[in-house]
Amino acid sequence: MTLARVLARNMWKKDFKWNDTSVKTDFFAIECNEAVVLIGDQCFESESKYKFRIDLAEEWKKYTGLPFVFACWVANRETDSDFRQEFNAALKLGVDNLEKVAESFGSSGRIGRKELETYLKVNIDYNLDDEKRKAMELFHDLMKKL
Repeated sequence: MTLARVLARNMWKKDFKWNDTSVKTDFFAIECNEAVVLIGDQCFESESKYKFRIDLAEEWKKYTGLPFVFACWVANRETDSDFRQEFNAALKLGVDNLEKVAESFGSSGRIGRKELETYLKVNIDYNLDDEKRKAMELFHDLMKKL
């Protein structure tokens, strides 16, 4: 929900009342003057049920001109080089075999194999480059102002 708060305050110049949700929250029982922030599989499961949708990554790009980093692998302490090599090899194996990943997981959720494969290949960029680092820094700066 943090990206939504940053965009609401900085881009849209709005302050909203934010409510935490739980697994039991009925996202379809929202009032006409309410909205819900969904992430991950919830988006695929629910996007057709709502009349209006806003992609927060697109809004971030419009607001900043920078890509949005949804996730990155971090550690709160130094890791040894053997671990980093093994980790990077495992990550590379997954990224190099997205078809197999989609085949394995494409029938376990709401999104089918072909759609999952396209999502993994087109919607996700797996490289943390300078532009993404700049975007993360800006995001952290904006978070401090909330």
